[in-house]
Amino acid sequence: MHRGTFGNCVAAIVSVPAALMTFLCMALKSKNSFLDVIEYAISLCGDTDTIDMKAEAIAGCYYGYNTLQKRWIEKCERTAVDQADKLLGLCKAVR
Repeated sequence: MHRGTFGNCVAAIVSVPAALMTFLCMALKSKNSFLDVIEYAISLCGDTDTIDMKAEAIAGCYYGYNTLQKRWIEKCERTAVDQADKLLGLCKAVR
């Protein structure tokens, strides 16, 4: 895989194969590392957020919820609640 050229696009036809390849490369290399999938996806350069998000979704399905670090889950939940509160505040302000 050539870094900077593989999956360098937001289009699903390009980013989905890149995400699958990212996951498969790391699943074969390390037996149980969600973090390895994230790090590898980011290292590819290009449209890393799109590729990483898709690779993380695949890894999450494969490795399971219980393999995620608790601090990651707590941070995501806090962020989601904070964003929901801000959105609710904006909706109330518009009324």
